[in-house]
Amino acid sequence: MTDTCEYVFDPDVENGDGRPGSSVDSVWDCPHPTYVDTDYCVFHLARESREILGVTDVEVRDFFVRTVEETEDGESCRFIGATFGDTVVEKDELGENAEVIDLRNTEFDGKFELNCDVVEADLIVDYSELESFSAPNVVFEGDVSFRGCRFEGRVNLDGARFEGDVTFEKTSFSLNAEFSDAVFKGEVDFRRSVCSGVQTTFKNAEFHSDVLMKSANFDKVDFTGADFRSDADFSGTVFDEETKFQYVSFEGGAEFGNADFNDNSTFRGVSFSGRTNFKDVSFQGWVSFLDVEFGRDVSFESVWFKSEINMVAESENNAVIDFTGSRMGKASFEIEPYKPVILDFTNARVGNVRLKMEGRVNNPFDNVRFIETKFNGFRFSEYADYLAEKDYVIHDSVVKKDEELSLPRLEKTYRLAADGAKSDSPKISSNFAKKESKYRRERFRREGQSLNYYMNLVGEYGVYIFALVVVLVLAVVGFVYSDEIVGLLP
Repeated sequence: MTDTCEYVFDPDVENGDGRPGSSVDSVWDCPHPTYVDTDYCVFHLARESREILGVTDVEVRDFFVRTVEETEDGESCRFIGATFGDTVVEKDELGENAEVIDLRNTEFDGKFELNCDVVEADLIVDYSELESFSAPNVVFEGDVSFRGCRFEGRVNLDGARFEGDVTFEKTSFSLNAEFSDAVFKGEVDFRRSVCSGVQTTFKNAEFHSDVLMKSANFDKVDFTGADFRSDADFSGTVFDEETKFQYVSFEGGAEFGNADFNDNSTFRGVSFSGRTNFKDVSFQGWVSFLDVEFGRDVSFESVWFKSEINMVAESENNAVIDFTGSRMGKASFEIEPYKPVILDFTNARVGNVRLKMEGRVNNPFDNVRFIETKFNGFRFSEYADYLAEKDYVIHDSVVKKDEELSLPRLEKTYRLAADGAKSDSPKISSNFAKKESKYRRERFRREGQSLNYYMNLVGEYGVYIFALVVVLVLAVVGFVYSDEIVGLLP
């Protein structure tokens, strides 16, 4: 029997026991002393051996705390592959000498609570299994890593402060995960994490560095009042149930490309200051962007709004909200008249979409572009005066201009508009059709198709041309036979 624990962690062997993996990249020999009359330390004793020896969860906890306290300054304190029961640490400061507290591939058969003011060392709990974890209002001065962990119970980190980087990459949560009022000073990584069947809460959380939540999966999630002071990446993330980003501030970039919102989602009162991207997003439930502000152009390209979108937006910089190629049924857009955004519906498919701009002196079509847009239920008749005021021009805006559109694209734009307005307002449809003919004739003229040019001209103005010819013929006849006509007069 030796004085040192005989436990050896071999990642090639341990990863075959059903665990999700390991961040340990080499064989590790446990350095802790053996427990009385055994070959293993108290942390690696089998549960059956602990029961026989009468070792309680409290004793294991005390050994853990004492081991951490006795760590030499700047050394790492490792418990890889250990097994714990209920572990509640009551201590003002934990890890004041240790550089790292290493709990990788451990198993907590019970709650793990840190009732501390400060955890000074890095805390690594990668690929561990925990029933629950609680450390509210704790200050973590080092990096914190729960990569690949499985939480069977609640996670409570409300009010915690993380001075270093934090990762929950590939972590699974089975009950509520709470991060409200937490402060994250370093990078935050939730990539490929899964919060299934749970409520995840980040209310009033502060993120001072980059936030990586790419390809994560959330059920209910609430970011109300959160402050993102650097870039936030939610690309490819799945939001299965109700999602709230109310009164959130994105001071850096906000990336939501290819995300799926499978239930209702709210972005009320959000400030998007940096680059913002919702390209290829799917909104299966209704989505609201009420009282939002965009500091720069934002992409909603190829987005599918299956249910309904409501947006009330403003921009100091007249940001373009690009809905190119998007699909929407019922929708409403209200544009702030003094800080207007520009809505670009190029190649989009729009249904019952309503446009509003405060005051009759403001024309909403000054800030909307329809280019090759398909209309399916748009009520043109509700905007008859506005359209007449704009001479039925719908492909341009007064705030920002695109490069000059080709004549074929202009033809298609007004042909689709004429088709879309036909059942709602034949008069407006006719005016759009005239625009289409105008651009077609101009194309014929530039291409040197004189015959087509005149045929089109006759096709549109045939009645007027015929009337003019009749008038001219009568005038000529009258001039030639003026004497006879005069002679016939009484």
